[in-house]
Amino acid sequence: MAEQAPPARVLHLQTVHALRRRIAWNTPGASDGVFLGTLPAGAMITSCIGAVLEEFNATGGVGAGNEITIGTAADADAFVEDDEFTLATEGAYASEVAVGVIVDEDTPVVMALDLVGTTPASEGIIDVVMTYIPAQ
Repeated sequence: MAEQAPPARVLHLQTVHALRRRIAWNTPGASDGVFLGTLPAGAMITSCIGAVLEEFNATGGVGAGNEITIGTAADADAFVEDDEFTLATEGAYASEVAVGVIVDEDTPVVMALDLVGTTPASEGIIDVVMTYIPAQ
């Protein structure tokens, strides 16, 4: 990954915080992973939602799919497993894996696209939003 993890930020008020990023089929580094942001130590994830704004269209072949994982450098699908969001269909999807996770240390969150197919993807856009409450 060429990007550097952004620092964790905590607003001094006890409010819900959010990380948000748009990723498309042609986002540089999307298959290797791009940063969504950094969760501060002690943060509890309250939701992770993906809004597919334009369906991804990789097709054909064994194991063909349009998938996204969201996790850490050590565990690529710690927060969103590859079958949780249906990238081939426009709509909003929520992860059940991420809710309630509390991170022990500042944790850079990485998302990666897996657009496998004999016909490579030529379109697709998803907005990912992860909300969390920082530690008190």
